[in-house]
Amino acid sequence: MIAALKKRLRQPECDWKTALLEAMAQWPLAGEDAGGQHFDYLTGGEAFDWRLLAIRFARAVGDALPHAAFEAWLNDPDPAGGFAEAEFTRLLGVEKYRSHLNYFYGVTVERALLAAVEAEITKRRVALGVSATERSRDEAFERLYEALYEALWPEFCAEDKERERGKSGPKRDQASLADMDAFTYWLFKRRMKRMDPARLASDTRKGLTQLERMRTAHERRLRARLAEKAVPDVGGAASSREGAGARRRPVKRRSLKLQ
Repeated sequence: MIAALKKRLRQPECDWKTALLEAMAQWPLAGEDAGGQHFDYLTGGEAFDWRLLAIRFARAVGDALPHAAFEAWLNDPDPAGGFAEAEFTRLLGVEKYRSHLNYFYGVTVERALLAAVEAEITKRRVALGVSATERSRDEAFERLYEALYEALWPEFCAEDKERERGKSGPKRDQASLADMDAFTYWLFKRRMKRMDPARLASDTRKGLTQLERMRTAHERRLRARLAEKAVPDVGGAASSREGAGARRRPVKRRSLKLQ
């Protein structure tokens, strides 16, 4: 399958994003070891991370992809990668698309929700003159999951034998991305079982609002970078102004030396 994808990507008329998504629709593995790394494409056995599979494809096909454009695509916060939802569904297939929604709400939105709640707590603590320390994250866990991280991680490990780390588990900064994705999805499902529907709907809106803030900030940074690249050459601009002045009245021309 990788060889067929690489061959297709090298065709001049190929739309590489479409080719990658259609290859994902046919991909049979939920996870694998490749290039010295383990890939969990299906978090919790039901939440599909299409960006991770895209990275796996990119490493396999090498220069058959335009890497700068590919990196920009991966960093696009749009959950459908810039495609209309109907087209994204068609390319991925219904089953993979549903699994993608599981990942979007269970990992991406859940992580944004936790960040939003932590930010609210930090803002309140700062307003009260209290230091914004690790306690903000602890309070966010207690508010959302009614327990601290240190108590929730061992509970998660006990249910997920592949990540069994002993009684305490690794510290937060020692867990891998796959570990944290699985943990976040587990927290999402745990919260879904414990919270009433009105609270769940409110929290989902809060997470989506936080994602929108992140998307807006991302677009603002992109515009700023584009504006920096579009700054005109000082020497060229100065020469143009001199030329315009010369047409209005005779001037003594001089060269500009930029330091």
